[in-house]
Amino acid sequence: MTNEIWINFELVRQFFYCKRIPFFRIVACVKGYSSYKMLKGIEYHSKRFHRESINLVTNIWIECPKLKLRGFVDGLRKVRNEWTILDFKQKLPFQNKIPEHYKAQLTSEAIALECAKNIKVSWIQLQFPGGRRITEELTDSDKMRTLRAIAELRYMLKTEQIPEPTKSSRKCKDCEYRKICLPL
Repeated sequence: MTNEIWINFELVRQFFYCKRIPFFRIVACVKGYSSYKMLKGIEYHSKRFHRESINLVTNIWIECPKLKLRGFVDGLRKVRNEWTILDFKQKLPFQNKIPEHYKAQLTSEAIALECAKNIKVSWIQLQFPGGRRITEELTDSDKMRTLRAIAELRYMLKTEQIPEPTKSSRKCKDCEYRKICLPL
């Protein structure tokens, strides 16, 4: 059964960004190269997680056996009985809107938190250096869309069928699988 495959939050993000990335990582077992952006992100997270603040818990491992969904949550904050999931980013390339692939990652984290810890998340947020934030309400529609995508991701991994490439070629510029994906 397809539910035997565990899915992590980062893989959900990659699936929304380009469906071929999870295929190359999991099915083809190809280790991509670490791009400059990836290395900078790892460095930023290692520094960021050493900072603690009131009402903020960072670097939380969540595992939901029922949904076979797991991974690390960058941050979780409770304000006035409402929970917000945070993801720390190093640059602000977004125009006051959380991009679809980050929204899917944060939504999958919220789904797992609700399943494993009975914590209902109301908000998702990207945080940037200098205190800048982009916050959006998390809806049931977001959760349903993400759950459908997780089911599609599981099916793709189980059947080992390579998906179509992303329609946005600009995503390929810094992709860790560019050299093997583009010729296909």
